[in-house]
Amino acid sequence: MRRKVSNDEKKLISLRNISQNSQYSPVYISLLVQRKKLKAKKVGRNYFTTKEWFNEYLERHARDNKRDMLVSNELIKPKVEAETRIEE
Repeated sequence: MRRKVSNDEKKLISLRNISQNSQYSPVYISLLVQRKKLKAKKVGRNYFTTKEWFNEYLERHARDNKRDMLVSNELIKPKVEAETRIEE
């Protein structure tokens, strides 16, 4: 059975992609997810976040010099996943 991909899932960006376009390392971003400071969703074995969630984290927790690097639409393009299968 196939399930439709929601709008939230279309906006998901891999943590690696976020780290490549920011000053944070992939390990640190993963740690933020584990400590529940950055919202993320697990798809398979990898975590994904959205630019909105990353910007929320920066607004709440980042120091002043890193707040200026809010993610723009041009820097990070969301990874659109194909329809996922749910096995019953």
